[in-house]
Amino acid sequence: MARRDSGLEGEDGRHGGRSHHSTFAKDFPISLAGKGIRAGCIVTIGEDMRSLSALAGGVIVSVGLSTAQAAAEGDPAACAKIENSVERLACFDRVFQPAPPKALPTSSKWVVTEETSKIDDSKNVFMVLDASEPMRGRYGDSVTALLFIACREGTTSAWVDFAGFFMSDHQGGGRVTYRIDGEKAQKINMAVSSDNEALGLWDGGSAIPWLRKLFGHDRLLIRAMPYNESELTVEFPISGLEEAAKPLRAACGWPDKS
Repeated sequence: MARRDSGLEGEDGRHGGRSHHSTFAKDFPISLAGKGIRAGCIVTIGEDMRSLSALAGGVIVSVGLSTAQAAAEGDPAACAKIENSVERLACFDRVFQPAPPKALPTSSKWVVTEETSKIDDSKNVFMVLDASEPMRGRYGDSVTALLFIACREGTTSAWVDFAGFFMSDHQGGGRVTYRIDGEKAQKINMAVSSDNEALGLWDGGSAIPWLRKLFGHDRLLIRAMPYNESELTVEFPISGLEEAAKPLRAACGWPDKS
């Protein structure tokens, strides 16, 4: 079909033919199924061929969208079919980009430290958490209880330091009441530390099952009886424990939960 040039007179004798920009219509025999253009579509081309440029731009945009779609679907096979090397590489980059590292929840107040054991060169991991509020100390001052978790030379332990109160596990003194969030309160037997300031679970057999109970929770309430004193109740904000304890669990080789 002959192109009607807007610079020539048309069949009706008027400048520019049938319109200000003469056009022709043609069925494009291109197969772009799935690229946003139907095969056999009607394309109008003006004097500056802007419509054709728009068509080409549509093809480029559509191909780009297909690349993004392939990456979004995580399909490396689809990326391999992309002919343009730059687009193909970009597609693979999007498919295989590493997952962003997980951060501890902003509400987590755990402090985690690591060191190398001087005994066997293993990794020791220590975690500590302040109680939610201070309490009146043994001598009338303001003190704060601490919750400790440790992996020390392959052994997991957990204990509560009662900030100077004299603790004992004799005559039921190690019988501790604890409550996790709004669950029913439970009791557990803890052993006293060598300095008589803490009660704890000093081996993995007792510490690990108890610590697993705390995962996914926000609040731990502990009630214990110091020697010759009134009972103490302390609360710990344990949010984020499961995530924070990952290095400790790895260092001590915690078994999979059965």
